[in-house]
Amino acid sequence: MSKNISHLPPELLGTCFVHLRDLVIGYDQWKTSPSSWLRIVLVCKRWHDIAVCCPPLWSYIDMLRRSLKMVELLLQRSGAVPLTIKYDNESFIFSERAYTHLEVKIITVLHHSHRIQDLELAMPRPMVDRLVAKYPTTLKLSRLRSLNLISTPSKVDEIGRSPLPFDFDCPKLDTLILSGFAYDHIVSLFHPRLRFLMVLLIEYPALDELLDDIQSMPALEVLTLWWCEGCELVFDGGGRE
Repeated sequence: MSKNISHLPPELLGTCFVHLRDLVIGYDQWKTSPSSWLRIVLVCKRWHDIAVCCPPLWSYIDMLRRSLKMVELLLQRSGAVPLTIKYDNESFIFSERAYTHLEVKIITVLHHSHRIQDLELAMPRPMVDRLVAKYPTTLKLSRLRSLNLISTPSKVDEIGRSPLPFDFDCPKLDTLILSGFAYDHIVSLFHPRLRFLMVLLIEYPALDELLDDIQSMPALEVLTLWWCEGCELVFDGGGRE
């Protein structure tokens, strides 16, 4: 078996490496290290060289578990391929140093905004406010197809009233998941290409306004609206006339 593997062409072996990475990342992260797939570069020199020269292998960037140096390395090795960017830490127990480090990582990644295909940011509200204050320009994400944003309040009066961290311009967006934001901020992300929309809000607009916004998304297949009390409305676009 090992002899057969050693004779696989580099392109096929690189594809196997990408599948291994996805399996490890998708596995329960409490039971395994999400970075354990990196051990493939230590197997032998051939595997190392093939892995380093396989841009898709380095296109998944989890900023929570990566140092700034590693984020920069991943961006370099991923070449020009589409990126999946993730940061998932809703804790508001942050030091000023931690905020600064996260801000630098986010801005480093956003220098490659034209390559981002999937973006997931779950951040405490103070970090969102920091980004809003410092980076008011429109964020152009020409490749973005999936956007998942969560803002965790640090005060009771902030619940469900967060602004968006950026003014997004993402014409190809088809999947949108939002939690903790004010409705008048997120409505700017509703557009005709959306197929999947999941929103958790504290306050919704009047029913007529909400229905008008839904009708402005003719491609919508799944809509899930959550209220803070736990009520849920699920809409299956495939069944509407």
